Amino acid sequence: QAEPIELKQAVERALDGNLSLLRARYDVLLARDREVRALGAFEPSLTAGVSRTSDLQNYIDPEQPLSAVSARIGVTQAIPGGGSVGLDYSSTEYSEAAEALGFESSPDLSLRVSQPLLSGAILGARERGVTEAHWGVRDAELDLFTILSDLVLEVENRYWDLVQAEQTVTGASLALAGAQKQEAWVDERIELGFDSPSERLATQERVASAQSSVATATAQRANAEAAL
Repeated sequence: QAEPIELKQAVERALDGNLSLLRARYDVLLARDREVRALGAFEPSLTAGVSRTSDLQNYIDPEQPLSAVSARIGVTQAIPGGGSVGLDYSSTEYSEAAEALGFESSPDLSLRVSQPLLSGAILGARERGVTEAHWGVRDAELDLFTILSDLVLEVENRYWDLVQAEQTVTGASLALAGAQKQEAWVDERIELGFDSPSERLATQERVASAQSSVATATAQRANAEAAL
């Protein structure tokens, strides 16, 4: 009562329902995500902030503190070897009362470069992380390819085992039919007196052997179906 199935359908069902393959696919996705996060260490970062100060020392009127607004914006870019380079712009704007007392509003532009002298100067932690993540993706993809190849090969082998088992059943059935026809023909010759009754034993033996072959082939076909 097995459902007829083509080789392509068998492979598609295996690919859709195999848990090892599903896990391998998720491992590849996770490895790629780790690679993206490792590469993120080399992406530029933006910093910005605004603050207001109202406790500047007012020597003329201590009861009325002076105020100032400070703003800063900067970009930092990681460079190979564990270092970084940054460009910052900052400015502090004082209130009129503070400027009247000598506080000067002036913008500031600064360039910062940092590079470790020894630790990480050749292959920094960021580079190691990217390299490990890159090869982690390759390992996960290789595992996926291996599982996929083994699965398809196993399904194809099981499928052709079933085809061969089906052909064996067909051959055994034809042999049984031939033996039964020969038995009927010998019985007819015995009834007409052309052969002795002992000839029936030989034909019965061939029929019994053919029936045994059909039973064995049928069992092997059932095993092949179950394996597929």
